[in-house]
Amino acid sequence: MIPNKYFSLIIALFGLLYCSPNSNAQQPDWITHINYSIGKLTLITALDCLDSANCVFVRRYGFGFSDTIYRTTDGGLQWNPIPNQSNPNFPYSRYHSVAYPSSNLMLACGDSGLVLRSSDGGQSWESKRVVPKELRLEKIVMPTPQHGIIWVTYVYPQYIIATSDSGQTWDSVKAPVPPIPLPMGIADVSCPAPNVFYCLLQNDTAITLARSDNGGTTWTYYSQLPPKPAIIYFTNSMNGWMLSFPKVPNSYGARDVISRTTDGGATWETSLDTILGSRLGLSNISFADSLNGLVTGSDKIYRTSDGGKTWGVEFVDSSEIYRIWVSYKPNSKGIAVGAGGRVLRYVGQSSSADAQHAEHSSFHLAPNPITAGVVPILSYQLPEPAFIGISLVSVTGREIILQQAAEQDAGLHQLQLQTDGLPSGLYFIRITNNQRSRILPIHVL
Repeated sequence: MIPNKYFSLIIALFGLLYCSPNSNAQQPDWITHINYSIGKLTLITALDCLDSANCVFVRRYGFGFSDTIYRTTDGGLQWNPIPNQSNPNFPYSRYHSVAYPSSNLMLACGDSGLVLRSSDGGQSWESKRVVPKELRLEKIVMPTPQHGIIWVTYVYPQYIIATSDSGQTWDSVKAPVPPIPLPMGIADVSCPAPNVFYCLLQNDTAITLARSDNGGTTWTYYSQLPPKPAIIYFTNSMNGWMLSFPKVPNSYGARDVISRTTDGGATWETSLDTILGSRLGLSNISFADSLNGLVTGSDKIYRTSDGGKTWGVEFVDSSEIYRIWVSYKPNSKGIAVGAGGRVLRYVGQSSSADAQHAEHSSFHLAPNPITAGVVPILSYQLPEPAFIGISLVSVTGREIILQQAAEQDAGLHQLQLQTDGLPSGLYFIRITNNQRSRILPIHVL
């Protein structure tokens, strides 16, 4: 087995040496730039934003012994290390998660049971061991500047610790233990509001969602979940999303599956199930409000503006093999970061959550994937008159106009797509709606 301290460097080297950017990748709404001052061999292990301009992430460099917290104050154009993070008690601490819940408060957590905290916007830091040094603090979630939780690993049963005083003190929460004979570990956590906790539990044979509405005093368990869930995210006690990547039959790849609940996790409905890009699955999710959210994979970004009912893909880039982190806050455009100092900034015309909500046209393609002899139909509902243009784009960038941009009336519209003669593979339907681009993946078998 490869030692943990070497793993991040190996992954970074693999991505930089064997994955070259595809200059023809379709990037209608996002731009990518690489800030080499961050470090070409950098892995980014966490990201959180205060607003559209101010964000922080953890940079892991080399053998993982020089983790540094970086900050931007201009929406991701420039990133600079935050000074005074030295820790005399454990100089080689590795941070795994960060939180930026208010203009003054920043927190990070990681190995050796340590929480790093700044209450003056990063000017000074204090380090406190909140659990035994043999344990690891995996993930921090702060729904308010006062309240939050941290997921504790390297122990059974895994558990969470909670704060109600902005991270000055942390208390252990009763570990969720479902009524099944085999032990279960925590796979992910979410905390949408004070004292509302969610834990995704799993072992080799079962997966369960645990929910507490009273700060962990009691737990409710749900086992009817989507296949292979890996990541959970809740915006309040009732509405949440689950990212899954079940294996594709006869392949090493996985499908991208996004599921949605409106009853606190008791039942789930699938809103996206597709295969796109590298087939490495999904990795991160963030919502600006109840309607507008972003989901990332290793080389893709999906967006919703209707609360997760439908998702459109806005970014596909085959140059990335590692996790892309995303943060999306109210009145912002969204920002994402990846390996090698790579930053993705949204530059589409929808510049705020309100603007995205106003443009709520829906597009649906069926069937997808497409088999021989079947004519797919693109259906879309326009709430008001709009200029609509539609084209088919190959992965090499070749574009075929299917419908010239023209004004269309409000109401339901349908377009038959002629795919006869197309080689099998992945294509994209580019839809221009009032000069804003949207892309839907289409698979020809």
